[in-house]
Amino acid sequence: DSVRVPGEGHGLSTALRSRLTGRDGDDLWDRLVEAPAPGSTPEALRRAALLTGWALRYEAEARYGVDGTDLVREACMRDHIAAALANGQRPAVVVGAFHTPALLPSAGTGTNSAPEAAVPGAAGTSGAPADMTYAPADASKASVDTPDVPARASSIPAVEPDAGSTGAACTVSLIPYTYPLLDSRSGYPAGIRDPEWQHTVLDAAGDPAALHEALIRTAVRVCAALREQGHPYGPADGREVVRVAGDLARLRDLP
Repeated sequence: DSVRVPGEGHGLSTALRSRLTGRDGDDLWDRLVEAPAPGSTPEALRRAALLTGWALRYEAEARYGVDGTDLVREACMRDHIAAALANGQRPAVVVGAFHTPALLPSAGTGTNSAPEAAVPGAAGTSGAPADMTYAPADASKASVDTPDVPARASSIPAVEPDAGSTGAACTVSLIPYTYPLLDSRSGYPAGIRDPEWQHTVLDAAGDPAALHEALIRTAVRVCAALREQGHPYGPADGREVVRVAGDLARLRDLP
C-alpha cells in the first residue's frame, strides 16, 4: 500500500470523473452508482457503491484527513459491530458508502487495502470483495478479532432518559426530509442533485416508456411553475425541455 502524505491527494475522484461526462463535481455518485442501477443486480449495485465510497474516502484521507466528528461516529459503529459479532450475531449495516472502509476489520490497524474489483459501476461485476464482508460469527466455534477502536471524544455526552420516564431510552430518530432539503444545493453534505427527479427515475424501473412519460409530466410542471412566476413558458418550451433532456441522456448513455 502507498503511504499517504497529508495534502498530497492521489486524484482518484478526478480520474473517475475523467471517464464521465456531465456537470463537473456533481455527477460522480449519480453516474457510477445511481444511473446504472436499473437492470443491474443488487450485488453489482452494492459493489459500485462500496467502491465509489472507498475511492472518495482514500482521496479524503490523503488530501486533508477525515473530519474528527466522522471518526468518532465510525468508532461507535465499530463498537456495535464488534459487540454483535462477539455475541454470535451477523449484523446488517446500513451506512453511507464513504464510511464503509472505516468499518472493515482492518480499520483499527490503520491499513486500507484497495478493493479487488475494477472501476465501480460495471454492471457485470459479481461477488463481494473478501475484505468488505464480515463472515457469519459462530460463538461456539470462532473467535472474533475486533478492531482497535479509538477512544471517543469526551465532549460527547451520554444520552440520559428524562426524569420520570418509564419507557426505554430512545436510540434511533427518524427525521422526515423534503425533496428540497435532500438536494445538495440546500447545503446538505450527503445530498444529491434533483432528488425528486431521481425518485421519479427510480419509480420508472428502467422502463423507457414510463420514463419518457415521467419526463413529459415533469417538463409540464416546470413550465407551469415558471408561468406562475411571470415567465413566458408554454408548450413549445416544454417540448424543447423533453427533447434536450432525451438527447443529453443518449449522449451520456443514461436511461
